[in-house]
Amino acid sequence: MTPLLSVEHLAREFSVADGGFGRRRTLRAVDDVSFEVDRGETVALVGESGCGKSTTGLAMLRLIEPTAGSVRFQGQDLRALSHRELRRRRADLQAVFQDPRGQLDPRLRLRDIIAEPLRAQHRPAAARNARVRELLDLVGLPDSFAERYPHELSGGQRQRVGIARALATEPSLIMCDEAVAALDVSVQTQVLNLLNRLQADLGVAIVFISHGMAAVRYVADRVVVMYLGRDVETAPAEEFFAAPAHPYSQALLSAVPEVDPATRRERIVLAGDVPSPFDERVGCVFASRCPQVQDICLVERPPRIAVGAGRTVDCHFPLVAPESEPS
Repeated sequence: MTPLLSVEHLAREFSVADGGFGRRRTLRAVDDVSFEVDRGETVALVGESGCGKSTTGLAMLRLIEPTAGSVRFQGQDLRALSHRELRRRRADLQAVFQDPRGQLDPRLRLRDIIAEPLRAQHRPAAARNARVRELLDLVGLPDSFAERYPHELSGGQRQRVGIARALATEPSLIMCDEAVAALDVSVQTQVLNLLNRLQADLGVAIVFISHGMAAVRYVADRVVVMYLGRDVETAPAEEFFAAPAHPYSQALLSAVPEVDPATRRERIVLAGDVPSPFDERVGCVFASRCPQVQDICLVERPPRIAVGAGRTVDCHFPLVAPESEPS
């Protein structure tokens, strides 16, 4: 079956000023990332701050232009679309961002904020008003909130409005970029429950970008681990949390608190520094911090190895036994 979204060898570079005299350097924020999203599935992009998760999400939706690679949505190459064609496609591809206050225009009432995508589709006023009421109910807010302004809402309520706005055009996929990171823990749980319920009821696919592993564990069907602009492991969520295959994934999960003492992992503190995104990349990008680094890791980029059904890892010495030859 054709995936809803297929990202292949995605890259995004930035040209950055380097001191005076007009010199510039190339920063590789995303460097050869590939993953797929099926209909009704939540795929989480995880990793440390600065690993390229958010840039991947923005490039995936062409909110910034990719430098290389392909993004196919329902079999159609988004990079091949003109700006006018892409604008028509936006109804199917929506986003919710980290700062709920920043994504809502403070000068507009909530009914106008939520209805904005519908106005762009030239829907009549009566249909817009009915859809706004439906969406408020869908995200658990009363009709009376339609007349409020963003400053009258709590952070969790503002994020619900952001989700309602994203759902207005009945999209097939929503990118949630650190959508709960700015919220209190109790409010995070409410928003995560809402996302799970909406996915179950509406069948919408979600790309969930987060560095919070507890939130990822709660919502994700599949996990893509990123490090220094590359995807180093992809796995079904249950298998990933039970037995990570990449040393970096193992270190990430060792920092997640566990309630049951029997399931607690020994904390792995990574030595060394993250390489500069400006540096030439030779060998494994994780080699400078990997606790099991060997000579080959320093000079040869690791192959992509299958370690189970729908599960791959880029590592010369994976922590889970390979099931096939390197791809």
